[in-house]
Amino acid sequence: MHALLRPAPGRLATCLRQSLPDPVDPVRPAGRPPHRGRQSAGLAPLAGDHPGAAVRPRRHGLRRAERLLPAHGQTGDLWASERRQCQAAHAQRRGWVPRRPRHRCDRRDRGHRRLQTAGNIVIYLAAEHFVRAPQWTWYILGYFFFAGLTGGSYAVATLLRLVGDPRDEPAARVGFYASFVALLFCPLLLTIDLGASWWKFWHMLIDVTPGDQGLNFKYWSPMSVGVWTLLIFALFPTVSALESFVLDRRARSAAADSSGSRFRTVDAPAGPPGGVLGRAFNIVGGVLALFIASYTGVLLSVSNQPIWSDTWMLGGLFLASGLSGSAALIALLTRYRPDAAFSLGRLHEADGYFSILEIVLLVAFFITIGAAGSAGLTLSFLPLWLLALVGIGASLFVARGHMRIRPGGGGSAVIARAGTDTLVVSVLVLLGVLALRAAVIFSAQ
Repeated sequence: MHALLRPAPGRLATCLRQSLPDPVDPVRPAGRPPHRGRQSAGLAPLAGDHPGAAVRPRRHGLRRAERLLPAHGQTGDLWASERRQCQAAHAQRRGWVPRRPRHRCDRRDRGHRRLQTAGNIVIYLAAEHFVRAPQWTWYILGYFFFAGLTGGSYAVATLLRLVGDPRDEPAARVGFYASFVALLFCPLLLTIDLGASWWKFWHMLIDVTPGDQGLNFKYWSPMSVGVWTLLIFALFPTVSALESFVLDRRARSAAADSSGSRFRTVDAPAGPPGGVLGRAFNIVGGVLALFIASYTGVLLSVSNQPIWSDTWMLGGLFLASGLSGSAALIALLTRYRPDAAFSLGRLHEADGYFSILEIVLLVAFFITIGAAGSAGLTLSFLPLWLLALVGIGASLFVARGHMRIRPGGGGSAVIARAGTDTLVVSVLVLLGVLALRAAVIFSAQ
């Protein structure tokens, strides 16, 4: 008995492999059914991809082809036969991924995603995040918090200087000071989280691998782009803070001369020097400041973690939160600078607008993660979410109910406190900014 093959292209009957010698090939001539023994199951198969009828009918329900030759033997040119009722075995790969019991990331199926299986069959599975949690700790939380404050403070200070009243200049200088101090914590916290010494921050910028030295810039990496933008942005708060320090010293010297000094009195400058170039410098720095305040949220959105990758609101949410916290911080610091009290009303008003934008984006955030099925992961950090809402509410409360506008000085506005101290409100807003970032970061881990 010899193993039979499907018909070769152009032939209508079952035969042996054409490379066999002539004495073997006539055992079953092409085109002539056998005269004795079992009959063929049907007509000869047609040429092409159609499998045709079975050459030797056997039991139904077989899943695998019968092996006619030993697996370890020498088969030469002889191939095992293939019959119609012997279908290919089904893939043994599971079409679903079981979830571990009592796993802390266990959650309901979210959406559908295609998965390529063996045999090039595309099936749909419940969407899951097949990555490990980054295990970010309080260092990253501090980095995100101070990044929002340094960017937001510079942006608010730029607005006060360029589009505000000339009497808003002292508050603008307070904002530049706050932006510079908050900037100092960013590289320190980032390098500590990476487990490196704080002075090795420049290793993120320059590749020190022997034989491959050069700039370590990857335009496709949000982390690399963010680090380089932080480096470039650092120039603007540093220069603006130094400029503010020089202007303040000059103003104090002028005040001392006018109070009875024998030296010549120098008039305090009404505004910063520089003209058009100075304004352009602040505008460019303000644009980079907005990027720094929002890029931490974008960094989370491009990851593959639950909650973070389920929404596109994090960049705008962190930006609005950072601006609100920065306005509250500058308002808090004006308590220690009497000449900046004129801008207190403007700061509370701006904080209110930023908080309205923040609450809108926060609602959109919960809608998007709810549609993705990952909103349940946020319940473990409900106190943090409530603290964030308290900060937003305090900002709105002061902006709308505890600020009376009194005319004076050419239509300017002066804040009149009515029962709520700026210190309490500013602290609540800053705690809300910190709680919001903590809830977002830790909910996904």
